[in-house]
Amino acid sequence: AMSFFGGRAEQNPLSDFKITETMSFAEAFAKLFTGANGPLEIINGKPNIYCGILVVLLVIFFFVDKRNSIRVKVIRGLPLVFYFVTFYVQALSMVLNGLTKTNWFNFRYSFVFSFLLVLIAYEQFRKITEPAKEDFKRACIVFCCTVLVVFSQKFNFVAGGVLVFDLLVLAICVASIWRYWDKQSNSDVKLLIPRIMFLCALQCTVNFATCTKSLMGMSMTRDEYKQETAVGTKFAQIIKQDKNFYRAVADPTPERKLLAPRLYGYNGANYFGSGEQTFVFEGFGKLGMNWWR
Repeated sequence: AMSFFGGRAEQNPLSDFKITETMSFAEAFAKLFTGANGPLEIINGKPNIYCGILVVLLVIFFFVDKRNSIRVKVIRGLPLVFYFVTFYVQALSMVLNGLTKTNWFNFRYSFVFSFLLVLIAYEQFRKITEPAKEDFKRACIVFCCTVLVVFSQKFNFVAGGVLVFDLLVLAICVASIWRYWDKQSNSDVKLLIPRIMFLCALQCTVNFATCTKSLMGMSMTRDEYKQETAVGTKFAQIIKQDKNFYRAVADPTPERKLLAPRLYGYNGANYFGSGEQTFVFEGFGKLGMNWWR
């Protein structure tokens, strides 16, 4: 077992190295579409890997393009495979999360996976002025077939309208590339790059707006929370009777975080963090602070 000071990373390797179904391959592919990062990714800790739908097509294009050698494809593909595997093996995920378990946002390093996708897509995009129609056709066919198979099932985090928007943006990008390959004029290449950059920026903006709206839908204001619970009234009665009332709270659950002194206006302190560990309480205990858990 891995054992570090303070109880961090105390794990049983026999169970940690088992492959757990964090998400199916179909769900992983669907999470590459706009608006796929919502409350479930925070609560359940599923990886956020969105990086734009054109990136996905270019990555497929990279691996089917005969101009890229097998050696280059293997070198680019191995890191992708490794990071993808870490989404399913807890021990590997812990290593990349600083040798500790996390509450919410369990795959905080998933941006590296997205970065690798963007890097490969950029490498392939640099060759976009060199026609490779047959390989590009194959990439489009692989992409379309995958979309048909994946979205034959329904995912709550991908709305139908957003899916249509993604495919429309991608269709315009593909048409623009194909048009350039047919004409190959300087004026077309000057229009190609800005057009694709604009469409990618538009897609990222829509993704941000969609995800933000989804996340905000699960939150409530302080006043709304106070109306939902009777705890505030109890605190008010206690404080009225005892001006010296003091309460110290420490717990990894968000419900008790919402009982914070700042929220209800009483004397005290509260601790909340995804890295909550035993040594935190022991340390405060040595300072004379007995935390309620």
